[in-house]
Amino acid sequence: KGGEAIATWMVDDPGWSLLVLEFGVLAGRDPQIAQAYLRERRHLRSQLVELIGERAREWGVDDSFDVRTTAISLMALISGLVLEHSVDPEEVDQSVMGAAVTALFAGAVARAGLPSV
Repeated sequence: KGGEAIATWMVDDPGWSLLVLEFGVLAGRDPQIAQAYLRERRHLRSQLVELIGERAREWGVDDSFDVRTTAISLMALISGLVLEHSVDPEEVDQSVMGAAVTALFAGAVARAGLPSV
């Protein structure tokens, strides 16, 4: 469900997502732009940490769930999927994007349920 909702957002607003990617590339080359980009990305990441943490509590895995790493992974996955979808929307369609996001969360939840190694 959540993966599909995120995929719908990515497909419905590709211009905004691509603009954020372009801004990120510029930030990697320009320290002044990097400061603004970093501030926004950290703000978004903190919001995702809160939302994902709420879900982890609902799923009953909040004690062992790595919320921060999952938020970072989700942001990176979204960036990659948006780029791939923009180039090849037939192959990287909304269904594939939703499945990828769902797999990320399924893996994170499964890992949270495993005993520490």
